[in-house]
Amino acid sequence: MSDADTRLVRAITLRYVLALSLVALFSTGAWVSLKLVIDAQESTAALVNISGRQRMLSQRLAMLAHEMLRSPTTTESDFKAALALMERSHHGLTHGDEALKLPPTMSATVRALYHGPTGSLDAQVSHYLQQAKDWLAVPDAQRTSDHPALLAMVDTARGSLLPNLDRMVGQYQQEGEAAVAQVRLLETSIWLATMLLLVLEALLIFHPIVNHVKRVLAKLQASKAELLAHQATLSNTVAERTADLAEQNRQLLATEQQLAAQLNSLKQREDALDCIEQGILIAGADRKLTFVNKGFERLTGYTASEVIGRSCSFLQGPDTPPEVVISLRDAVSKGHSFRGEVLNYRRNGERFWNDLSINPVHDDDLRLIGFVGVQHDVTALKHREQAYWTVANHDHLTGLPNRQLLRDRWTQALARAQRTERLGAVMFIDLNRFKALNDSHGHEYGDQLLIQTARRIVQGLRESDTVARVGGDEFVVLLSDLDANSDVAAVQVAAMAEKLRASMAQPFELVLPSGVGEALHWAESSASVGWALFHGGDEDLDRVLHRADQAMYQFKRAERTLQTHTA
Repeated sequence: MSDADTRLVRAITLRYVLALSLVALFSTGAWVSLKLVIDAQESTAALVNISGRQRMLSQRLAMLAHEMLRSPTTTESDFKAALALMERSHHGLTHGDEALKLPPTMSATVRALYHGPTGSLDAQVSHYLQQAKDWLAVPDAQRTSDHPALLAMVDTARGSLLPNLDRMVGQYQQEGEAAVAQVRLLETSIWLATMLLLVLEALLIFHPIVNHVKRVLAKLQASKAELLAHQATLSNTVAERTADLAEQNRQLLATEQQLAAQLNSLKQREDALDCIEQGILIAGADRKLTFVNKGFERLTGYTASEVIGRSCSFLQGPDTPPEVVISLRDAVSKGHSFRGEVLNYRRNGERFWNDLSINPVHDDDLRLIGFVGVQHDVTALKHREQAYWTVANHDHLTGLPNRQLLRDRWTQALARAQRTERLGAVMFIDLNRFKALNDSHGHEYGDQLLIQTARRIVQGLRESDTVARVGGDEFVVLLSDLDANSDVAAVQVAAMAEKLRASMAQPFELVLPSGVGEALHWAESSASVGWALFHGGDEDLDRVLHRADQAMYQFKRAERTLQTHTA
């Protein structure tokens, strides 16, 4: 290489290093700006989430305050938990909370909303929290629906507190969007600078490289003559290589002997695969089986002679999940790996869940030559998972769905109402004199009453309806596919509610399962039923349940009034 070429290479190298350094600098700036976006969004998301939760908690405290009139023992703990959560959230928003990712500082606008001279949100929330504590301090016997402490909470929740909380959430969102806009401007500037740098690279680096390549090509043309001179030498080399081929033939014979030894080793490997408990299967590129081990035979009941040459898809039966079959076939047809749980059938027709792993095999040229699969029986594990799911989603006493499964059924019912444009309904059922039975005869008879009540409710409904136990003596019924007209749907639900009330009014014969104690003829049972219609636009189960619960209490008060006048 000449001195001029050396200087050119050195100059180009320096320029290239400088350009790469600038690209690295801009990339680092882009990373820093991205981190700023992420940090800003995490903080903004936490602020919006916690401030939005304040709105929900204020409403929940008001609702629970009413609930404490009905069931103070079971509701007071929920009220205290909601009060503590709202206090911590408010403290984190005003003073910062590292665990909740809330910053200790706030913007001037947010500070004005929280601590402004007029209508400060900090004072409003603190006042509301104190009102909630005042209501909590009222003894159970003095709590009434017109108590001043309760009315004060309701007035505050219905006043300017909720709009101010909404205004605070909007302010946090605006500040987060403003921060993102600033970083976006920085990112745009970095991108433009990078594009300019690329243009400069093309002018100052790659253009000189092209000229240098042209000079190199000229030198290559000069070398062509030298290559022709070597052609004669190559002819002599060919003669020498011919002699070498003869020696290679001798070596091939030795190689054949080595292959025979390897085949014997392969047989030993097959014997080792037979000792593996899992099923091992090997198929060619055409997906037909060429080998199965003893574990496969023990797992499926088929012998190797019965399956060699067949596709292993014959193990699939009518109940195999179609989505799993489609995923498996798609992976194999594309030569990809597959891992999933497949429902297979043994030779005797018995079903078993197969944790199947399939991997493609390629030769040195990356051509697909076959597949290797591993089978594992996970039927017992699937049964345990199903048992755990049943325990987690059903009431242990009555076997009815619990509140968790009710929410899942609610989501399905809501989607169905949106799709069919038909109304649904939620019924809230509360047993009367249930506490009297427990106090006078014991909880064992109370449990039997709950079990028989669950049976009567289920027998009085359609198979498509859901019955859930949500409390001690409280049941919820979820109805779907009512009439699209609200008046007609209301008549349908009212008739069903009356049918359930009549069924609950029939005497119960309570017998303890242990055989201890005498059978109890319980004729004092009855039920109060309230209900509320819903349509596809209702997205909150708790809100609909609250309407049904209020309707049930209105019915209960009307019954008590009627009984008092009759007496």
